[in-house]
Amino acid sequence: MTTTINTFEDFIRIMDENPEWLEAARSRLLTRELLDLPQVVAELSETVQQLAVAQARFTESANARFDKLEKSMAELSATLAQFMETTNARFDKLEKSMAELSATLARFMESTNARLDALETTQTRFMETTNARFDKLESAMAELAAAHVRLDENVRVMRLDLDSIKGDHMEMRLQGRIHGLLSLRLGVRRVQVVRALYPGGSLPAFDNAIHDADEMGDITDEQYNRLMSTDLIAKSRRGRGAEGRDVYTPVEVSNQIDRDDVDRVVQSAQALALIYSDAEILPAVYGARMSEQDRTYAQDRGVYVFLRRPQR
Repeated sequence: MTTTINTFEDFIRIMDENPEWLEAARSRLLTRELLDLPQVVAELSETVQQLAVAQARFTESANARFDKLEKSMAELSATLAQFMETTNARFDKLEKSMAELSATLARFMESTNARLDALETTQTRFMETTNARFDKLESAMAELAAAHVRLDENVRVMRLDLDSIKGDHMEMRLQGRIHGLLSLRLGVRRVQVVRALYPGGSLPAFDNAIHDADEMGDITDEQYNRLMSTDLIAKSRRGRGAEGRDVYTPVEVSNQIDRDDVDRVVQSAQALALIYSDAEILPAVYGARMSEQDRTYAQDRGVYVFLRRPQR
């Protein structure tokens, strides 16, 4: 069948007569969004209706909750009014009590100030009297301190003199005991003193050996001075015949032996070892007293300790 369209009215008539053509023309002329628009509008209408129902339910629930809240606020207002009334009454009583307390405190302060004024007057007189007495006491204490300083200096000088006398006495006693002491304690023979601090107590040959070592640079100036100030140096022999060996024993003498004496005699022994490299060097200290700590210190450094027996 041939269909001729000459006017727009012919197109409309043909679309009415052929509904399937109308649907095909609509699909060609409209986009997918416009074609789906009726369905979207229907779904949107249904959603709006659901929202309207939900809004109605929410409004109803909210109104009920607001009613309860208004009732609670009314009850709270009533309770607060009652609390304020009670609180005001208690504040009135508190203000009255504070006024009474202020009056009492004012009377107390007035009485206290009067008593403090009297106490300050008494304290001022007491401080004036006390300061005068302290001034006299400080003057007397200053004089006593000066006298104590002079006494301490005199005692110190006396102690130094006494220690020097005791040291000289012990050195003299050691001269007579050194032979038996070294023979017994060190097992040596042919003991002789080669250097001592008292006049004529040194052997010229030994002093010359020290001088030669100093001039040759074998020992330092410090080591030379240490040997020359050593209290006593003894020479002995260990063993017999050709197998024998010379032994040198530097000794520091002190009434109260301490670590300084130990250190000095160790330095003397080190200097002797540089001069007599083939000899055996056995340093020792000799005195009346020595603490256990210092004795241990001496033993750890290889120094023999000889303590003088107290006189009966």
